[in-house]
Amino acid sequence: MNKETSSGGDRDSEEVGADGGAAVKKSSESGKGGLRVNQAFENVSSFLKGRNFPGTVRVSGSRRGSDPALGLSQNTRAPATPIVKLGPDSSSSASNAKHAAEAGQKVGESQVVAETTFPERDRRASEPAHSSPPSGETRPLAEVAPPSTSMKPCSAREKKFLTVLAEPCVNLKELGELVWSGCPVKQRPLCWKLLLGYIPPNTDRREEVLARKRQEYHNWVQQHFEIDDMERSEDELAILHQIGIDIPRTAAVVEVFHKPEIQRLLARILYIRAIRNPASSYVQGMNDLVTPFLAVFLSEIFTGEINQWDISSLTPWELCSVEADCYWCLCKVLDQIQDHYTFAQPGIQKICFKLSELVRRIDDEFHEHLKKEGLDFLQFAFRWVNCLLLREIPFSLIPRLWDTYLAEGDSFQDFLVYVCSALLLEWADNLKDLDFQDIILFLQHLPTSKWEKSELETLLSKAHVWRMMFGKSPSHLN
Repeated sequence: MNKETSSGGDRDSEEVGADGGAAVKKSSESGKGGLRVNQAFENVSSFLKGRNFPGTVRVSGSRRGSDPALGLSQNTRAPATPIVKLGPDSSSSASNAKHAAEAGQKVGESQVVAETTFPERDRRASEPAHSSPPSGETRPLAEVAPPSTSMKPCSAREKKFLTVLAEPCVNLKELGELVWSGCPVKQRPLCWKLLLGYIPPNTDRREEVLARKRQEYHNWVQQHFEIDDMERSEDELAILHQIGIDIPRTAAVVEVFHKPEIQRLLARILYIRAIRNPASSYVQGMNDLVTPFLAVFLSEIFTGEINQWDISSLTPWELCSVEADCYWCLCKVLDQIQDHYTFAQPGIQKICFKLSELVRRIDDEFHEHLKKEGLDFLQFAFRWVNCLLLREIPFSLIPRLWDTYLAEGDSFQDFLVYVCSALLLEWADNLKDLDFQDIILFLQHLPTSKWEKSELETLLSKAHVWRMMFGKSPSHLN
């Protein structure tokens, strides 16, 4: 025999067995309990009022107990969980939450739990790492990096970067001043692309420009690289042959650059650049100039130490996007120093001459010693300038060095003279006691492998001070 009675908002249920014994199962909301529930919902309402959330907010009632996550018991949780959708008009979300809970929620003396869910984040978290986008889907630039599993507090300096980059139109001058002293790892890819002019400062145009540039590069790959050798001229075959010789020598200490996928990527970038720019074509040393961009743009996808990156896990879409970005950024740099790679390389000779004059001005005794030993600055500084010091500085410090390079903009070549001078004079005391042969051997194998960021910062600071001293006095360098 079963008997149920109900009255208003309160409900009592009683079950009686056939033997006259009774098993009683009661659930009620007293006036006091109802006030507590209403107060709890009002607290949630005041918290949610005027707030926007990129998902849904669940408001659930649960009876007191213990839960592994919230200190409540699983076997006493209320079975119903009303879901309130929050969108652009989330100002009404609080009243919706209260209404949904009052409209049939079975609540005893309870406390209210609000939890936010993010469907897009949850969807990506359930997918395999580095999965390619569905056919026809255009993935925004921000999705290249995997979602962070932990939220670390931003430093004051990083907040400055975020503030500048959040503007609808980024102030490139202000950004350059920040990047000169070093860029946070997470913001570096975007900052480099902006400073080089690869993407526009207007945020509303970036995706369109990025998609167009990437597609343009991939069309050139199909047109010039993915063809039979019978269709190439003798000059093109010679370029391809030289690139094939130089690529295995690229950044020997960085294993990731010797993966087959990366070496094919480097070959395509260098070959397309040579074909599209016949004045400079391909010159040994250009292969090294791709590596900073490759490391920085891959850091949007991978984390941790560079030699631990699993390149084979990259999707074709990710690899192609990184390749196109590296190509365009390399072209932007080479356009500024094109005379370094034209016939007779006059740009490099000019910098080596300025380097000699600057060293004479700063430390005449040291300059006289080098002259006495018959040392020509071209004999050691040619490689420094040709590779922009990439082979003289540990690769882990190269992104920091290039922060300053790119922040210099059009003054990059002039500043390079002062950086080379600071590097040479760092060892002046050692070199004053050496003869010609030992000087050459020393300068070709500088003891910088143990350098850390502090040493590089000191080097850049010296270069900046000397530019302030001599930059506006060109007669000192002529």
